[in-house]
Amino acid sequence: MGLTNEQYVISMVPPQGWHEIEVDPKHREIEIERQLGQLRYVVPSWRTVYPALRRYLVKAYADAWKSGVRYAIATDIDPDDAVQVMATFMIAQLPQASVLGDLDDELDAVIETLSSEQAELGDGEFMSLQKVNLPKMGTAVRAQSITSLVDDKGGKTNRRVASLRTFIPCGEHVFVVTGATPQIDIADVLFDLFASMADTVSIEFVNSSAYASTSGEEIS
Repeated sequence: MGLTNEQYVISMVPPQGWHEIEVDPKHREIEIERQLGQLRYVVPSWRTVYPALRRYLVKAYADAWKSGVRYAIATDIDPDDAVQVMATFMIAQLPQASVLGDLDDELDAVIETLSSEQAELGDGEFMSLQKVNLPKMGTAVRAQSITSLVDDKGGKTNRRVASLRTFIPCGEHVFVVTGATPQIDIADVLFDLFASMADTVSIEFVNSSAYASTSGEEIS
């Protein structure tokens, strides 16, 4: 499964039971209703849970599109499963993080930005940073976190989201691979899954040179 355009080719191996979703404004509402429809008869206290789930999906997909996400997949809901998992996995293309675009400069710039983000976390939130070596893409920066969702006015809510973001320098861009879920009670299991999914990502950038790999290195 993957995405191809004039600049790059992205490929990855999604787990069984995941499907591609459309987060663009034109198709977003249809996708949200489809996902919520799957949950209707498997989530207890649906009338109570529905508004919060809908707000989460609306904001998550809108933020994803604004932040450069152009490829995304999500879990399918199987009524026969004992545990229902609601998660998304997205790939975004951002500009290069540093002026020169050298790999070390890119990684340092990403870490600096994430460290600033880390310093602003509130009670009950956390973020850990690590350099990792991806099998197909070399050195990247990984941020594992549980943070509060933000409302339309920029204030933090009491709803949390668990995410694993992997920042991959490639060509003149940084690709951000993000796995996210509102189910923080099973975050540790999903963090492992998101990391395994990120390991399968391959990006072939037109007229860009490959970067050298290094082994994983703990940052904080």
